[in-house]
Amino acid sequence: IVRGRNFTADEARAGAPVAVIGQTTADQLWPHQDAVGRTLRLMPDPQTDATLKRWPVVTVVGVARDEISRWLAGSDDKGIVYFPANPQAAATKLFLRVRGDAETIRRRMDADLTAIDPNAVDETSRLRIQEWAAEESYSFQIMYWMSAAIGLSALLLTLSGIYGVLSYLVWQRSKEIGIRMALGATTRDVTGMVLRESMRLALTGTAIGGVLALGMSKILASALVMINTFDVPAYLCGTSLVLAACAAAAYLPSRQAARIDPMITLRHD
Repeated sequence: IVRGRNFTADEARAGAPVAVIGQTTADQLWPHQDAVGRTLRLMPDPQTDATLKRWPVVTVVGVARDEISRWLAGSDDKGIVYFPANPQAAATKLFLRVRGDAETIRRRMDADLTAIDPNAVDETSRLRIQEWAAEESYSFQIMYWMSAAIGLSALLLTLSGIYGVLSYLVWQRSKEIGIRMALGATTRDVTGMVLRESMRLALTGTAIGGVLALGMSKILASALVMINTFDVPAYLCGTSLVLAACAAAAYLPSRQAARIDPMITLRHD
């Protein structure tokens, strides 16, 4: 609670027409004003929010900090309103923060509640917060590994394709390399020339691909949840791998070509 107060026990028992709203909600409804004491008229969906019909008009008694109250992948709630409730209300959930082993305390709590009422505890909905979080994140883990596998496959195909193309282009220049070496060029000169020209093409292609990737990330951002489409480390790692593959694809064939006797190269041509 950042302003006002919380519900009282009497308000909870009676289901009084009062509410506590989130901070963002208060700022949207009454900007630069105090929301405490204001009247809020609710317009619930008659098919899904039948329980809210008890409170057509409520008085705001407090303002609470924003929080995530629904789904693991959800952002901060932007329109959250709390109502007073009691243990007799439908679909009541009890959250406990315990000290010690949670499983031991849960069994002891279940035994105490069952002794009072055998139907007090729903056997299918007792979860530790870690179990609940694991269930919520399971689908994301599957998508993560699938995306990683697809991305790795695409990266390997890209690297092999770059290596193959540049190796072929360098090998096509065997005659030129032989002539240069016949005129006095050293192995280092030939290798440096091939690397410079190849990396110039690689940098140009990487720059164009980076721009296209950034543009595509903006399109995908609207369909993705909890994913930063502009991940600088990921872009740097991907770019570094591609440039390293280009350097290897140009360096290894150029070294092989530079070791060939110029007379043999020219004779075979």
